[in-house]
Amino acid sequence: MAGQEASAQDGFNIGFKQSVSAGYNLGIVRGITSAINCLPDELKKRLVETDEKRHKLKQLYESVHFLSTLDALKLFHEEQTRTSAIHNENPNPDCTQISD
Repeated sequence: MAGQEASAQDGFNIGFKQSVSAGYNLGIVRGITSAINCLPDELKKRLVETDEKRHKLKQLYESVHFLSTLDALKLFHEEQTRTSAIHNENPNPDCTQISD
């Protein structure tokens, strides 16, 4: 039983470490895009050179701000599950495999 608890704790620690980094990065993106979005249009034009880039920045702002915390967590979990499945299919992607 103690071994199972230790294994579960290790899994939790690994998942927590990965999710903290992703959550931190999402927070940075939300903060920066919010700050830029609050600026007057004239200042935005000085900071972001083209209309196309300003439009992309606005789209980024909208996508990260309309994403709920629960939805972000679900997306993170799906990505981790997908990445894990790919890794399990080919654990050594840099190694060439020789077939008969």
